[in-house]
Amino acid sequence: MAYLTAEQRKELHIKCSKVRIAYPHVFEPARNAQSGAMEYSTQVRFYKNKPEDMAQVEHIRKAMDNAARWAWGPDAEKRIKQAKNGGNTTCFLREDDDYFFINVKANPDRTTPRVVDRDKTRTLKPEDGRIYSGVTANVIFDLYARGGVNKSGINIPYGWSGTLLGVQFVEATDAFAGVSATARDDDFDDLADDGFDDDDLI
Repeated sequence: MAYLTAEQRKELHIKCSKVRIAYPHVFEPARNAQSGAMEYSTQVRFYKNKPEDMAQVEHIRKAMDNAARWAWGPDAEKRIKQAKNGGNTTCFLREDDDYFFINVKANPDRTTPRVVDRDKTRTLKPEDGRIYSGVTANVIFDLYARGGVNKSGINIPYGWSGTLLGVQFVEATDAFAGVSATARDDDFDDLADDGFDDDDLI
Protein backbone atom coordinates (compact mmCIF):
# COMPACT_ATOMS: atom_id res chain seq x y z
CA MET A 1 0.00 0.00 0.00
CA ALA A 2 1.29 3.45 -0.90
CA TYR A 3 1.84 5.88 1.96
CA LEU A 4 0.07 9.18 1.46
CA THR A 5 1.32 12.59 2.47
CA ALA A 6 -0.68 14.77 4.85
CA GLU A 7 -1.72 16.94 1.90
CA GLN A 8 -2.90 13.92 -0.09
CA ARG A 9 -4.90 12.64 2.88
CA LYS A 10 -6.51 16.06 3.19
CA GLU A 11 -7.64 15.89 -0.45
CA LEU A 12 -9.24 12.49 0.18
CA HIS A 13 -11.08 13.70 3.30
CA ILE A 14 -14.50 14.40 1.75
CA LYS A 15 -17.43 16.42 3.06
CA CYS A 16 -20.73 15.98 1.21
CA SER A 17 -22.86 19.03 1.98
CA LYS A 18 -26.66 19.14 2.17
CA VAL A 19 -27.22 15.75 0.55
CA ARG A 20 -30.02 13.22 0.96
CA ILE A 21 -29.08 9.95 2.65
CA ALA A 22 -30.69 6.51 2.51
CA TYR A 23 -30.50 3.32 4.58
CA PRO A 24 -28.53 4.93 7.43
CA HIS A 25 -27.06 2.58 10.03
CA VAL A 26 -25.05 5.17 11.88
CA PHE A 27 -25.95 4.60 15.54
CA GLU A 28 -25.46 0.83 15.66
CA PRO A 29 -23.68 -1.41 13.13
CA ALA A 30 -25.84 -3.67 10.98
CA ARG A 31 -24.96 -6.84 9.11
CA ASN A 32 -24.01 -6.39 5.45
CA ALA A 33 -26.25 -8.79 3.51
CA GLN A 34 -23.51 -9.48 0.95
CA SER A 35 -20.36 -9.80 3.05
CA GLY A 36 -21.93 -10.80 6.37
CA ALA A 37 -19.78 -8.21 8.14
CA MET A 38 -21.14 -5.90 10.82
CA GLU A 39 -20.68 -2.27 9.80
CA TYR A 40 -21.92 1.27 10.11
CA SER A 41 -23.11 2.59 6.75
CA THR A 42 -25.20 5.00 4.76
CA GLN A 43 -25.96 5.71 1.14
CA VAL A 44 -25.37 9.28 -0.09
CA ARG A 45 -27.38 10.55 -3.08
CA PHE A 46 -26.55 13.35 -5.51
CA TYR A 47 -29.49 14.46 -7.66
CA LYS A 48 -28.93 15.23 -11.33
CA ASN A 49 -31.32 18.21 -11.28
CA LYS A 50 -29.34 19.95 -8.50
CA PRO A 51 -26.20 21.77 -9.72
CA GLU A 52 -24.74 21.82 -6.22
CA ASP A 53 -25.04 18.03 -6.03
CA MET A 54 -23.43 17.56 -9.43
CA ALA A 55 -20.53 19.80 -8.41
CA GLN A 56 -19.93 17.42 -5.51
CA VAL A 57 -20.01 14.45 -7.90
CA GLU A 58 -17.24 16.07 -9.95
CA HIS A 59 -15.22 16.66 -6.79
CA ILE A 60 -15.56 12.98 -5.83
CA ARG A 61 -14.57 11.86 -9.34
CA LYS A 62 -11.42 13.95 -9.17
CA ALA A 63 -10.62 12.56 -5.72
CA MET A 64 -11.14 9.01 -7.01
CA ASP A 65 -8.67 9.57 -9.83
CA ASN A 66 -6.13 11.08 -7.45
CA ALA A 67 -6.54 8.26 -4.94
CA ALA A 68 -6.00 5.72 -7.73
CA ARG A 69 -2.84 7.39 -9.04
CA TRP A 70 -1.35 7.76 -5.58
CA ALA A 71 -2.15 4.14 -4.63
CA TRP A 72 -1.60 2.30 -7.91
CA GLY A 73 1.24 4.27 -9.46
CA PRO A 74 2.18 3.50 -13.10
CA ASP A 75 -0.69 1.00 -13.43
CA ALA A 76 -3.32 3.53 -12.36
CA GLU A 77 -4.93 4.16 -15.75
CA LYS A 78 -5.40 0.44 -16.38
CA ARG A 79 -6.69 -0.15 -12.86
CA ILE A 80 -9.09 2.81 -13.06
CA LYS A 81 -10.63 1.38 -16.23
CA GLN A 82 -10.97 -2.06 -14.66
CA ALA A 83 -12.51 -0.65 -11.49
CA LYS A 84 -15.03 1.58 -13.26
CA ASN A 85 -16.20 -1.39 -15.33
CA GLY A 86 -16.18 -3.81 -12.43
CA GLY A 87 -19.76 -3.41 -11.27
CA ASN A 88 -21.03 -2.92 -7.74
CA THR A 89 -18.01 -4.42 -5.98
CA THR A 90 -15.48 -1.90 -7.31
CA CYS A 91 -17.25 1.13 -8.80
CA PHE A 92 -17.63 3.49 -5.84
CA LEU A 93 -19.71 6.17 -7.59
CA ARG A 94 -22.76 4.64 -9.24
CA GLU A 95 -25.70 5.98 -11.20
CA ASP A 96 -29.48 5.58 -10.99
CA ASP A 97 -32.12 7.24 -13.17
CA ASP A 98 -32.37 10.47 -11.19
CA TYR A 99 -29.22 10.53 -9.09
CA PHE A 100 -25.69 9.31 -8.49
CA PHE A 101 -24.93 7.55 -5.23
CA ILE A 102 -22.14 6.23 -3.06
CA ASN A 103 -22.17 3.83 -0.12
CA VAL A 104 -19.81 4.68 2.72
CA LYS A 105 -19.09 2.31 5.60
CA ALA A 106 -17.12 1.95 8.80
CA ASN A 107 -15.73 -1.12 10.54
CA PRO A 108 -17.03 -0.92 14.14
CA ASP A 109 -13.76 -2.42 15.42
CA ARG A 110 -11.92 0.61 14.04
CA THR A 111 -14.30 3.55 13.71
CA THR A 112 -17.50 4.82 15.27
CA PRO A 113 -18.96 7.65 13.18
CA ARG A 114 -19.98 10.84 14.96
CA VAL A 115 -23.64 11.79 14.54
CA VAL A 116 -24.45 15.39 15.42
CA ASP A 117 -27.27 17.93 15.19
CA ARG A 118 -27.19 21.31 13.42
CA ASP A 119 -25.49 22.43 16.60
CA LYS A 120 -22.39 20.30 16.11
CA THR A 121 -21.74 20.18 19.85
CA ARG A 122 -24.97 18.17 20.34
CA THR A 123 -24.60 14.45 19.73
CA LEU A 124 -27.71 12.80 18.31
CA LYS A 125 -29.28 9.57 19.52
CA PRO A 126 -31.67 7.22 17.66
CA GLU A 127 -34.62 8.40 19.75
CA ASP A 128 -34.13 11.97 18.50
CA GLY A 129 -35.59 10.84 15.18
CA ARG A 130 -33.35 13.21 13.22
CA ILE A 131 -31.54 10.63 11.06
CA TYR A 132 -33.64 8.55 8.64
CA SER A 133 -33.85 7.63 4.95
CA GLY A 134 -34.58 10.87 3.13
CA VAL A 135 -33.18 13.38 5.59
CA THR A 136 -30.84 16.09 4.33
CA ALA A 137 -27.45 15.81 6.00
CA ASN A 138 -23.76 16.52 5.79
CA VAL A 139 -21.68 13.35 5.45
CA ILE A 140 -17.95 13.10 6.17
CA PHE A 141 -15.81 10.23 4.87
CA ASP A 142 -12.26 9.33 3.89
CA LEU A 143 -11.85 8.02 0.36
CA TYR A 144 -9.21 5.45 -0.54
CA ALA A 145 -8.22 3.22 -3.45
CA ARG A 146 -7.65 -0.44 -2.71
CA GLY A 147 -6.77 -3.64 -4.53
CA GLY A 148 -4.12 -6.31 -4.96
CA VAL A 149 -3.13 -9.20 -2.72
CA ASN A 150 -3.54 -8.59 1.01
CA LYS A 151 -1.43 -9.95 3.87
CA SER A 152 -3.54 -13.12 3.97
CA GLY A 153 -2.89 -13.82 0.30
CA ILE A 154 -6.44 -12.93 -0.73
CA ASN A 155 -6.84 -11.08 -4.02
CA ILE A 156 -8.77 -7.83 -3.50
CA PRO A 157 -10.42 -6.34 -6.64
CA TYR A 158 -9.15 -2.89 -7.57
CA GLY A 159 -11.64 -0.19 -6.68
CA TRP A 160 -12.51 2.52 -4.19
CA SER A 161 -14.08 2.63 -0.74
CA GLY A 162 -15.13 5.33 1.69
CA THR A 163 -14.75 5.15 5.46
CA LEU A 164 -17.74 6.80 7.11
CA LEU A 165 -16.59 9.28 9.78
CA GLY A 166 -19.63 11.39 10.58
CA VAL A 167 -23.16 12.53 9.78
CA GLN A 168 -24.70 15.91 10.64
CA PHE A 169 -28.41 16.62 10.54
CA VAL A 170 -29.18 19.60 8.27
CA GLU A 171 -32.89 19.61 7.47
CA ALA A 172 -35.95 17.39 7.97
CA THR A 173 -36.92 16.57 4.39
CA ASP A 174 -39.50 14.01 3.28
CA ALA A 175 -38.72 10.38 4.05
CA PHE A 176 -38.19 8.20 1.01
CA ALA A 177 -41.10 6.02 -0.09
CA GLY A 178 -41.71 3.10 2.22
CA VAL A 179 -39.80 4.72 5.10
CA SER A 180 -41.31 6.42 8.13
CA ALA A 181 -39.44 8.99 10.19
CA THR A 182 -40.16 9.57 13.86
CA ALA A 183 -43.11 11.88 14.59
CA ARG A 184 -42.10 15.55 14.83
CA ASP A 185 -43.15 18.13 17.42
CA ASP A 186 -45.64 19.75 15.05
CA ASP A 187 -47.39 16.39 14.55
CA PHE A 188 -48.74 16.61 18.10
CA ASP A 189 -51.30 18.90 19.72
CA ASP A 190 -50.14 21.15 22.54
CA LEU A 191 -52.32 20.00 25.44
CA ALA A 192 -50.30 21.51 28.29
CA ASP A 193 -52.88 24.22 29.09
CA ASP A 194 -56.17 22.56 28.15
CA GLY A 195 -57.45 22.45 31.76
CA PHE A 196 -57.35 18.64 31.97
CA ASP A 197 -56.39 17.32 35.40
CA ASP A 198 -54.34 14.13 35.36
CA ASP A 199 -55.87 13.27 38.75
CA ASP A 200 -59.14 12.63 36.91
CA LEU A 201 -57.55 9.43 35.60
CA ILE A 202 -57.15 7.99 39.08
